[in-house]
Parts: sequence; structure tokens; C-alpha cells
Amino acid sequence: MKKLVITLIVILCFFSLKAQESKIIGNWKLTQVEANSETETGMEVVFIFAENGVFKAARNAESRTMDVGTWNYNKKNHTLVMVSDMDKDFNGEASIVEVTKNALVYKKDGATLSFIKLAKMNPPAKVEMEKPILSFERDDLYDNEEGFNEKAEAKKLPWNITAIVNYLKDKNEVLFQYTSFPDSREAANWVVSTKFNYNEVDQTLGARDYSYAQNDYIDMTEQAISVDYFKENKEDFRFYPEEELDWYKVVSTNEILKTALGDFECTVVEGLGGFSEKFQYWMVNNQPGVYAKIVKVKDQEPPFGSTTVQIIKEESIENSEYYNQKAKLEHLMFEEEDFYTEGLENYKYSNEKDKLPWQDFHLLLEQLSNIKQLVYSLDQLNEDVNTFENKKLTADVFVEAENQRLKIDNIFNGYDSYNTAEGDVYLGDYENGNADLYPLDEGMYRVVGQEELTIDLGTFNCTVVEALNDNEKLKIWLMNDKPAIIAKVIKDPREDSSSHYSIYELQEIITSN
Repeated sequence: MKKLVITLIVILCFFSLKAQESKIIGNWKLTQVEANSETETGMEVVFIFAENGVFKAARNAESRTMDVGTWNYNKKNHTLVMVSDMDKDFNGEASIVEVTKNALVYKKDGATLSFIKLAKMNPPAKVEMEKPILSFERDDLYDNEEGFNEKAEAKKLPWNITAIVNYLKDKNEVLFQYTSFPDSREAANWVVSTKFNYNEVDQTLGARDYSYAQNDYIDMTEQAISVDYFKENKEDFRFYPEEELDWYKVVSTNEILKTALGDFECTVVEGLGGFSEKFQYWMVNNQPGVYAKIVKVKDQEPPFGSTTVQIIKEESIENSEYYNQKAKLEHLMFEEEDFYTEGLENYKYSNEKDKLPWQDFHLLLEQLSNIKQLVYSLDQLNEDVNTFENKKLTADVFVEAENQRLKIDNIFNGYDSYNTAEGDVYLGDYENGNADLYPLDEGMYRVVGQEELTIDLGTFNCTVVEALNDNEKLKIWLMNDKPAIIAKVIKDPREDSSSHYSIYELQEIITSN
């Protein structure tokens, strides 16, 4: 009998442990950190406590995940034990304050971290390309009798420097799909370009790498090279505008490479460049200076090694889907100091509420009484794959006219029906200026004018507002004749913010009739 009781206790303890572990397993978005009497909110990072003790993390719910270590639940101490070599935030023992099916709160290193559980992650599509391996070594580039015979290999190359300069001086850019295979993270891709600038007056040619993800040049400065210098030192520019190879071997002079842009007859070169990096070049035979594909491998101990692949895309970025998506971007140029007098002494926009179109709370309740839902589209820039991702968000509308109460889901954080329990506004809140931009709650804002806005739902007269919070700049279009309905919002991340560039547009007004 005694053995049976002990066995039952062990079984109950086991199931109790498993019950707690099952609550912890999942995707947890960090929402708040309290430390040193200060509270920080607006984070996007996600901790993922997966099954079998696998610990992962992601920059946000739409980012790729990466393995950061292991985790386990210590029942005796009621702690979450995380082991990671990556960062102190992912390593150590945390005392669990609360864990439910929807909330997790723990204390660690003097800080209290609060999380909400996400139903699922929405990471970008995984890169289907297989990571290439360049297996050749330096000795493989040598001629058996003479070592590295540069003159012999150079004769097999399809271009000379004069042909390169003459061809590239009339070309604006070459666009590539760039895929990166870092050692310690999942593969990702984005769009890069080599832009060319020929100055006929100075007789110089410059080639400069540009990232359409960052909307900026990757190279710090333009390196314009004079045509005379090209001609005088032509051996130093055999692979212009790409990196010169210290040792190389031509492995094919007529390989047909199939790409989305078309088929290219290429000369294929394998070689070693600076810091013993391995390269494989596909040089387009009839387009001097243009590469259809480039593979670059840096062999170093993890996590410092990497492999990248560039494959030629559209001739011109203006014809690409990505360019058309990036054209949506309206970067907001105002800064926090613009809201203050010179020297940041006085706030300039204390009386902006009088300029807003929604002044009568009773009228607001009346006009919203038959509205059931507001449907928005969200275009959010995913920096990992350098493209916009679209989803539909639905905000529920709830009106209690007799109690002078209104509730609209604040979906302007990227989630359906989010924060509904805390989203009520009452007559007193509205009249006291605590809900000026409801359901948004930005306190620093200014009215910048009136605009006739055309969206898929129609054309509307709007009051345009610029606002700030800790993470973002916002531009907001308030419908003049539809109280509490926002037609459009742009969110542009502030410096050092982990937020994403986002565009919300009203798609549908669903009534209860």
C-alpha cells in the first residue's frame, strides 16, 4: 500500500510538472519590462519556448526565428531556466510570477518581464534555395607544372577593360536577388543593386552597391575611377565591378545559366579573393561587366562564417514588383523637437484638440450606433525579405449610448481585436481630452491640414494629423464626417526602434442592419 501511495505521488508530481510546462510552451511576445522604477513598453521581440526544451527567439511575430539555446521548468523553485551563449537576456534563471494560457510574467536580473501569448507566428516564407558549397581549394587553382598561371587564365575571360567601361558607362544599374546564409540564423533574401555613374566631363566611371531594403547605399562613398586609370592598369580590373581574385581558374566558357530574367551564356570562374574568401562568378559573355550570378563563401568558425548568392533580376528596378511596393513608402520627416519652441522649452501644440473634427461625444455615439465592425488592410514592411506583407484586420465596434460608453478595438498595432478589455472610452474621458485620437492614444500630436483622401473604399475629406510615440512617427487621416473612424494611418519607425513601417487603410464599414 505504501509503495502504491508513493507511486501515485510521483505520477501526480509528474503530471503537475507537465501541466506547468505545457502552459509555458508557446510563442510569447514581450509587452512590458519594469526595472529601476521605470516601465518600458512597445517591444516586439518574441520568445519561443518550444517542445523538448528548444528555446528560440524572433525580432517580432513576422520575423524569422533563430535558435538561442535551451529551456526547462524547475518545479521546486518555480523558475524558468534558460541556457544560451548568445545574450544575457536569453540566459539565466527567472522566477515565475504568473503563468496562464495567455500571460507569462517572470522576474530576472532585477527586472519584471511581461508577455502575452501569440496564437501563431507569421514568419516570411523560408528560402527554398539550397545553400551552395564551394569545395575547391587554392591548390585546385594551380596548373600542375607552373602553379597559378594568370596569363593563361586571363586569356579565357570574356571581357577586357575597354569593353567593360564602354558597356557599363551606358548602364544605370544591375539588380540582384541577394540571398544570405549566415551560420547561426535562417537564410534570408532581399534586393540589392549595383548602380553605375559615368561622368562624361570628368571621364570617370563609378560603381556603387545600393540596398533597396535600406533605401541607401551600402558603400560609404562613391569610388569614381578615371577611364585613363582603367586603361593604364587594366590587369587590376579584370573582374570590375566585382572583387578582384588573387587566384582563379576558368571552369567553363559557355555555360547556360537559367534565371528569372532569362538564359545567359556565361564564363564561369572559381577563385580566392581577400581574406581567403571563395568566389564563383558567372560572367555574361555578351554583356561586359555584368554578372548573372555570384557565390561568395567566407569560411570561418561559427557564427562568423557566411555564404551569399546574388542572381540577376529585372533590368531596371522601376519595373520590379519590389520597387512598386517600396513606392508606397512615405517617410515622415518631422522630429520631436518640431513640437517644441527653440531650445525645447515649451510645447507648441497644447490646443490642437479644437482643430479636430470630432468634438461632440453624443453625436459620435449616435453615428457609431449601427456600425458593427471596421475592416482595415495592413501593409507592413518585412525587412528580412525586403517586401510588404499584407493582412486584413477587423476592429469590433461596441456602443452603449445609455451608459455613454464606446469601445473600438485598437487594431493599429497589427492584431485583430487587440486590447479590447482596456479599450473603453467614456464621456468623461473624451471631454477631458484623454481620448482625442481614439482608438489611438498618442498624446503628442498636431493638426497639419485638410486633405481629400482616395482609398479603395472611396474618397473622403479628412483632417490630417502628425503624431509621435516612443517608437514611431504617425500620420493619421481622420474622416471629417464619420466620427471616430480613421481612414488611414502610416507608422514610420523612429531611430533605434524595432517597429516596422506600416500602412493601415480602411477597407469596409460593416453595419448591423
